[in-house]
Amino acid sequence: MGPITILDKSAFQSFSHREHRYFVRYFLENVTPVLVQEVTADLSKAAKDGKPSEEKVVELARKFHGSGTSANENYRSLCMSSLMGVDVPMDGRIPVDNGTLLRNEDGSTGMFIDMSFFNHLIMKLAANQADEHDRAFARRWREATSNFSLQGLTKYLSSRHIILPKSANTDEIKLSVDTMLAKSSLQHIWLEAILLLLKVDPSQATQVRVRWSHEETFMKAFAPFAYHCLRALLMLFVASRDAHVKAKPTDLVDLQYLYYLPFCYVFSSDDKVHRILAPLLIRPDQTFVRAPELKSALRELAGYFDARTEQERTWISYALGSHPPPLPNNLVSQLWRKHMRPWGRGMRNFASKLSEQESEAALQYVEELFKASAAPPPEADPAKRTA
Repeated sequence: MGPITILDKSAFQSFSHREHRYFVRYFLENVTPVLVQEVTADLSKAAKDGKPSEEKVVELARKFHGSGTSANENYRSLCMSSLMGVDVPMDGRIPVDNGTLLRNEDGSTGMFIDMSFFNHLIMKLAANQADEHDRAFARRWREATSNFSLQGLTKYLSSRHIILPKSANTDEIKLSVDTMLAKSSLQHIWLEAILLLLKVDPSQATQVRVRWSHEETFMKAFAPFAYHCLRALLMLFVASRDAHVKAKPTDLVDLQYLYYLPFCYVFSSDDKVHRILAPLLIRPDQTFVRAPELKSALRELAGYFDARTEQERTWISYALGSHPPPLPNNLVSQLWRKHMRPWGRGMRNFASKLSEQESEAALQYVEELFKASAAPPPEADPAKRTA
C-alpha cells in the first residue's frame, strides 16, 4: 500500500492503461466523487473524431482496474459534519463513503468498507452498462458545471463590504486570503458565507448557529474542514480577480479536487488552477506533482521491469513486496522515500514460494539495488511515515 494519492481527471486521463497498472501497484488512490462525476459526465458530450462518447467513458472507467479503491465521502456532507462539531480527520486518511465501524470482543474497533455508489457506478461504466438514470445524472452534472461561477461569493462579499487585498503574484494569494480569514471581527461573516454557499437546510443552519453561540471562536477551530473549503474558494476568487488564472465555467469543478486535499499525501494534476492553488493549500507532509512528471516516472518503471530477466523480476517481486525499485531519480521512488517507511527485509512478499536459498539471493539482489541507487539505507527513520 503506497502513499494515498488523488488524481484529477487531467492526470487520470493522461495515464495509459499500462501506466495505471503501475500507479495502482505503488499508490493507494483516493477515488473522489468529483473524478467519477467528471468521467460519467462525458456520457453527455458529443462524439469526437468519430468515437462515441460511450466508448470514451468505458475506456476511462476501465482505468480504475475494477471498482476502484476506497471512495471519499462527499465534501458537502463532510462540511456539514464539520459545522456540527464532528471531528473530520485532515491528516491524509480517507473518510470513506461507505464504511461501518465495528467493535471487537476485546474492545478494539475496526471498519468494514463496502462498495459505495461510486464504486458500483465505475463498474457499470466499465462494462458499458450505463442506463438512462446514469445519462440523466451526466446531463445534470454537465448542466450544473456550465452554470458554475463565483458570482454568489462576489455578491456576498460586496454586500458585506469585504475587500480582500490585491495579490501582485501567486504567492501573495495565500497572504491575501489568510489575512482576512484571521480577522476576529469577520468570523461570523465567514460562518454565514459557508452556510449560504453550501445552501444549508434552515433547520440545520439553526443548529450550527446555536453551536456557534456557545463556542464562538475562530472558524479555523470551529469547523476546520469547512474552513479549508472556504479558504480554497477564496483563493480561487483572488486568483481569478487578480488575473492569475483566466476564469472558465469549470473552475469550481476543478476546485472540488482541492476540497479533498486533506485526505491524501500526494496530489497530481496538470490543471492551471491546481498548479497555482494546490501548493498554497497542502500540508508540509504533502506533495503536489505535475501529472506529466508522474506519468514519466510510471513509464520509466514499466521500462525498468521490461529490461529485467524473469529471474530478476521474481526476485524484485518477492523481496520488495509493494515497495518500488529504488531508481535513482525516479519520482515514484522519491515519493515513497518521503511518505512511506524505508524498505526492510521484513517487507518482502511472504506469499511468494521461494526456497531458502532463492529467498536469500533475492534479498541480497535488492539490497545491492539500494546501494547502487545511493538511496537512504533501509533503516527506520522516525521522521518518516510508518504507514
